[in-house]
Amino acid sequence: RRNIVSGEVEPTYEECEWQSDHDDEAALAEDLKKKAAIEEKTEDANEEKPKGIPEFWLTIFRSVDMLSDMLQEHDEPILKHLQDIKVIFSGPDQPMTFTLEFHFDPNKYFTNTVLTKVYKMKSEPDAEDPFSFEGPEIIDCEGCEIDWLKGKDVTVKTIKKKQKHKGRGTARVITKQVPNDSFFNFFNPIKVSPDKEL
Repeated sequence: RRNIVSGEVEPTYEECEWQSDHDDEAALAEDLKKKAAIEEKTEDANEEKPKGIPEFWLTIFRSVDMLSDMLQEHDEPILKHLQDIKVIFSGPDQPMTFTLEFHFDPNKYFTNTVLTKVYKMKSEPDAEDPFSFEGPEIIDCEGCEIDWLKGKDVTVKTIKKKQKHKGRGTARVITKQVPNDSFFNFFNPIKVSPDKEL
């Protein structure tokens, strides 16, 4: 997927064929193929085709309900630099975890090339109540530090407040940073004490 998205590999027409077991899906695939053929013919022959699939991950984030709810308008220019997402599973002799790796092109927002989030899992039944075990469950997660460039941190916003001196009645303007809604808060998860529900 990464090679196709980045444009390192151009899939063949055979690889792009949609194999379907259902008649409705086959008819839809045929309609899409005809539409694509018409659009291809109408494209200007001199126009350069984009390499790979531009803004692939941003399009995914916008299209998936659970992700689009986390996405803010100020996150979108940053997510245009997202090149790949990988899932790394822990080894057989390690505690059960999986890590999400978000790979970014160099950009003007932060210096990290990879942002990570590690999910720790409980994979064995409770000794006191073994029949309540429904399979592995996430018990904790750990984000990473984002090395934001000056003035580019979208997880905070600067607000100005007027403050009056109680005795003198003079006013001054103070600025302070407050949390801001952002997809990138995903990498700074809320810590929950072990005795509470996650």
